[in-house]
Amino acid sequence: MLVFSDLHRDEERAEQLVERSREVDVVVGAGDYATMRRGLDDIIATLSAIDAPTVLVPGNA
Repeated sequence: MLVFSDLHRDEERAEQLVERSREVDVVVGAGDYATMRRGLDDIIATLSAIDAPTVLVPGNA
């Protein structure tokens, strides 16, 4: 299982998570992918490359 949170628009970290996700059975994102919704579409597009079953929980920012 891979669990992460608080990406806050960090594309490099998102790409690293995509790579690491290849080694796990399930991925959970615990929120705060963007900063006040800025960059949300870009981060979600990057994370969409994850092949494992994934749950993304909304955050507060």
